This record gives sequence, C-alpha cells and structure tokens, in this order.
Amino acid sequence: MPAEAQSAYAMGLLDGFYMAPMFGAPEDSNLLIPICNCVEGMKASQVAAIIEKFIKDHPEQWHWDAKFEGYSAMREACHVRALPPMHKKGN
Repeated sequence: MPAEAQSAYAMGLLDGFYMAPMFGAPEDSNLLIPICNCVEGMKASQVAAIIEKFIKDHPEQWHWDAKFEGYSAMREACHVRALPPMHKKGN
C-alpha cells in the first residue's frame, strides 16, 4: 500500500477509536483513552509507521484483519494492557 494510503488508513482507524463511544463503547474506557492520549500530536505517517513495524515484527499474525493488527500495534506502542485475542472469525 502506498505511504499516503497507509497514513489515510491509520487516521481512519484512529477516527474509529474516537467515534467508538457513539456506537456503545464506554466513554471512560481504559483501553481507548490511553491510545487517544498517546497519539495526540502524532502525524499520520508516524501512526502508520507504528502499525507497519508491528505487522513486520509479527508475521505469525499476518492472517489477522488489518483493524486488529492496527489496534494491537497501538496498544503495544501506547503501553495499554493486553486483551484476549480479538482476531477470531465472527468477532
């Protein structure tokens, strides 16, 4: 994917995090707030680089959907506590 598309995807993913409470996610989520605070001031290209590095570093997860890879990358980069695997079909 070209760099511009990677940056656009990363920003779309973060927009989804910010919009999650509108779709029922808790507004005080101890999973989303740390990520939102962590990325404040980051450029889209920086977020895309974090996701790209995570994907390259975890080939055992290449079968995961991009949204799960991106979420996992941001959790790791922002030091958010781990969750049970969310990559299973139907989730």
